[in-house]
Amino acid sequence: MNKNEELKIKEEILEEKSEDVKLSRKEKKKLSKVEKLKLEAKMWEDKYYRALADMDNTRKQNEKDRADFLKYRTMGFIDNLLLVLDGFNHAISIEQDDPTVKNYLIGFTYIYNQLIEILKAEGVKEINPKVGQLFDATKMHALDVEFSEDIKPNHIIRIISRGYLLHDRMIRPARVVVATNKKEEIEKKEEVNNLDA
Repeated sequence: MNKNEELKIKEEILEEKSEDVKLSRKEKKKLSKVEKLKLEAKMWEDKYYRALADMDNTRKQNEKDRADFLKYRTMGFIDNLLLVLDGFNHAISIEQDDPTVKNYLIGFTYIYNQLIEILKAEGVKEINPKVGQLFDATKMHALDVEFSEDIKPNHIIRIISRGYLLHDRMIRPARVVVATNKKEEIEKKEEVNNLDA
């Protein structure tokens, strides 16, 4: 082989190698396009699943809101009815000697009990504290504090009005007067009230 032949062979080999390199660059371009398309498809798939999850969460929240609305729809009506219930309860609790008034009170008691049964059917629960019971700030509102030697401190002396719950929500807390054993505090409070008047 002479030098010319060797050079031709080397040139052919170099051309083949350069064609291989060119092919691999084309393949790389094709592969990179395929990879880009795969990444783009993955991105759109991810967006689709996120949107689907958001729609599902929104649907569940709407169902929960609707259920809560239906569950507590009567809350405002019941709140307005509480004054009537308080009036009945106050009238029933008064002792009477007159037989005519007693007959009215029997009728009032009957109506009051019917109202309470209807409200219980709607999910209303009465909070009916008793004198001497421990004060519970989650269900009761202390309107006043009075000194008492007979009743333990932080226990109920007097019930002003009953409280009411609708399912698990407070409509109105029971209003009570709570006992204390600190006479000085009550005297100071009375002095301040007298100065204000």
